[in-house]
Amino acid sequence: GVSIMRMEEGLDTGPYTHVRTIAVGDHTVETLTATLAELGAEALLDTLSYMEAGTVEWVAQDDAAATYAAKVTDEDVRLSPDIGVRQADRRIRASSPSARAKLVLCGRRVDVLKAHIDGYRVSAGHVDIVAGKLLIGFSDGTLALDRVRAEGKAPVDGHAFACGARPGSDERWEPTA
Repeated sequence: GVSIMRMEEGLDTGPYTHVRTIAVGDHTVETLTATLAELGAEALLDTLSYMEAGTVEWVAQDDAAATYAAKVTDEDVRLSPDIGVRQADRRIRASSPSARAKLVLCGRRVDVLKAHIDGYRVSAGHVDIVAGKLLIGFSDGTLALDRVRAEGKAPVDGHAFACGARPGSDERWEPTA
């Protein structure tokens, strides 16, 4: 979520007003950032209107309840066949240019830019192509790779990558080192 706050010397300290929240849902970093920017702009306009009318209400923060949100790191978005498919999906949606979900597929380091959970079952660590979808298996489910970027290459859809890489019938994928 977002809130409008009065700045103080400390990091994210000071009273706040006009809080806006949304569910993360199926958002990616990019879509969540854009949505929060819109919510923040709306909250700022509301705050300015209330300030002009002299009716804005500021709420003091409880410093004892403060938490720190660290930056997302490569380890936070690391893909491995032994994790659950929902966790893998969240890691891909949380990845960004500074910390991208990656794997080794067909001998190539690949950034996973977009994927979705698929009902077809592929064994953990294995790769399959079904109905034009590039599928990879996790401990409890399967992801379809919608958009990927092989190292040094332009982004392509998963099917185009599979056509170029031509995974074998017993192809496996693995985490990056």
